[in-house]
Amino acid sequence: MNIVKGLVALFLLVALVSCENKTEKEIEEIDKVLREGHDKVMPQSMKIGNIKKDLLSSVETASDSLKNQANDLAQKLQKSEDEMYTWMEDYGKALNEVQDKEEKLKIYKSLKEQIEKIKKETEESIDAARKFTESPK
Repeated sequence: MNIVKGLVALFLLVALVSCENKTEKEIEEIDKVLREGHDKVMPQSMKIGNIKKDLLSSVETASDSLKNQANDLAQKLQKSEDEMYTWMEDYGKALNEVQDKEEKLKIYKSLKEQIEKIKKETEESIDAARKFTESPK
């Protein structure tokens, strides 16, 4: 009977270690995706200040309607930039402060979805602002 209890305990220990390793591996894989997402979005995000400046200066002498359009685009650019900085803060906290592996995995999955959304919104807002700036007024 003691042998059976020992085997059950050993089996449970192996299963627990196996699940822990799987979770760690998944965390590492998602972390790689998060870093790649950051490395794609951050350079674009760093350009937003100049893009906004060009955008708003392109309508200094334009009609109020064009100024309103430029302001709307500038707000979208600012939102993209703000979201990126919030994302980086959340990622830093998850990376450095969350010890529970299951909780970290859950947060990382959410951060992955967020960075994909931020990437799309940043690209779209930059493209729209550049097209507007380059269009005749």
